[in-house]
Amino acid sequence: MRMVSDNRKLQLMQPQLEKIRKPHNASFRAFVRQERQFPFAWHYHPEFELTLITSGRGRRFVGDHIAEFREGDLVLLGPLLPHTWRSGPSTPGSKQRRAIVVQFLETFLGTAIDECKELRLVRQLLTRSRHGLQFMGRHRTVVATQLENLVKLRPAQKLSALLNILDELSVAKQTRSLASKAYAIPRQRTSSPKISQVLETIHRDFQRPLRQNDLAQAADLSRAAFNRNFRQATGTTLVDYVNDLRIGHACRMLAESGKPITEICFESGFTNLSNFNRCFLRRRGMPPSKFRSQFQR
Repeated sequence: MRMVSDNRKLQLMQPQLEKIRKPHNASFRAFVRQERQFPFAWHYHPEFELTLITSGRGRRFVGDHIAEFREGDLVLLGPLLPHTWRSGPSTPGSKQRRAIVVQFLETFLGTAIDECKELRLVRQLLTRSRHGLQFMGRHRTVVATQLENLVKLRPAQKLSALLNILDELSVAKQTRSLASKAYAIPRQRTSSPKISQVLETIHRDFQRPLRQNDLAQAADLSRAAFNRNFRQATGTTLVDYVNDLRIGHACRMLAESGKPITEICFESGFTNLSNFNRCFLRRRGMPPSKFRSQFQR
């Protein structure tokens, strides 16, 4: 096997910007992707992307999330979120890998997405998809049929069909968020201005030591009130929230740089390599070295 230099490895791991050209007579792109094999092509783009796998199995990479996929896999990705689907090699007589893909900018509806109250749930759906959303259950089945029909329609009909699809997904209950907070583009907003300010501080300084007493004092909250408000706003504890950010940052560095794991550990805000390894294993189900190897195959 030919050896690959460190510089070449680094280049291979960096996500590539994909420039998507929509049809001249449409505001978004919808197409069938059909290949003998889905190769590993780590990339990102400013468009949202809705992908339905109709044939093929393999491994899905979304930000720092890695999972197996199979027929029926339905995922909505937010803009600038690195991703790829990689299938196993085809065998003689096997079906081609096939997916239906829809790519659209947030502005594909002009100002309607912000001004029309009827699209409130769709707007919330797009916000949630910044982490990547996987859909299961009845809504996935309904949307799969709608997507098969969409690619056969005339441009004006496609626009109406896409709105129907996004509306269907906006009320889906069986969803799973994929990438961690570190890969989300917008900062998390809450109904509490004090906690919003705390979150801004955490996202800015998570690589440094963060003390709960200092954050509570800055928010003018007692320790008990801080804990209560933070959990209500984020659904988790301060320690878990910060560790999720740190592990997410570490995943990005493991996937997109050639830095040593020890250096990544400390750069991510951990002060102890053993603690970093335990925390990483608990959240990703594999050690950092194995996570990195997924991006180097």
